[in-house]
Amino acid sequence: MNRSSSANLINWLYACLVAGMSLHAAYGQAQPPGSPKSTRIPFEQVGGLIFVQAELNGKPATFILDSGAPGLILNAKADTSLTSASSAGVNGALTKQRVQIKSFRWADITLTDTPVTSIDLSHLEQATGRSFAGLIGYAQLKTYVLLLDYKANQLMLTTERALIVKELGTPKYILALEQTKHIPILTGTIQGTTFRFGLDTGAQLNVFSQPLRPKLPAGSYRVTSSSLLKGADKITSSTEQGEIKTISVAGVKYRHMGVVFSDISHLNAGYKLGIDGLLGYPFLSQYLTVIDFPQKSLLLWKPRSK
Repeated sequence: MNRSSSANLINWLYACLVAGMSLHAAYGQAQPPGSPKSTRIPFEQVGGLIFVQAELNGKPATFILDSGAPGLILNAKADTSLTSASSAGVNGALTKQRVQIKSFRWADITLTDTPVTSIDLSHLEQATGRSFAGLIGYAQLKTYVLLLDYKANQLMLTTERALIVKELGTPKYILALEQTKHIPILTGTIQGTTFRFGLDTGAQLNVFSQPLRPKLPAGSYRVTSSSLLKGADKITSSTEQGEIKTISVAGVKYRHMGVVFSDISHLNAGYKLGIDGLLGYPFLSQYLTVIDFPQKSLLLWKPRSK
């Protein structure tokens, strides 16, 4: 598989990796914010993935912002001296470990002497061409409102949605979300057929389940290529990439979005999500997008012109 194909699939690895793990593991719970506050954070995009700068154990560190992860997950090679447990990965079993961090800081979020989960993600570093310390996930984001501005390579993290509305005005669309475990879920229709999709900032492409493809109306999609996918457990399986012509979400139409068709049955089996796929960068980047985790809603504005 060439570098481009590998990069296009890396999001799916993250999504399936983190959704296959137990919520009973340690992910580092963010402290509830106090008075209303707002933080603007620049980020770097690598193929739709959001890389941010944080501080781990007193040293600068790069993390991927991945709302599809249950919480803080460190990237570390397996260490048999650490307490470990087997967990379902993309195609089978992987090993996760429980480690103690001295400190973590990002935006207004601070963790001290906290147990977190550690997994060897070195092969994902190779696929992205970037080194990173881990993933920042739902446990850190759940008390905040998150604004994603992909054109400006900037995000805003706030405890008050009103602060964003004051700046941007009335949103063009407000969509209700259903929160199941750590995944916000919304419904979408493809030529009149309704499906359930999870939102994931760590998804570089939209990921649709293989059983969904036969259910899609004729002419609503096209397959563009087939690839081999190496999962977090380093087992390889085949996938298909394609394009969905139009997805309508609460009346909002998204056109010509890329998608990977693959097996995500273990995501539903592990958490009983009942989803048909995950919506990531191609979906989130078409508008100025706000995920209001506390109020379980998705707000959309037209992108700002540069």
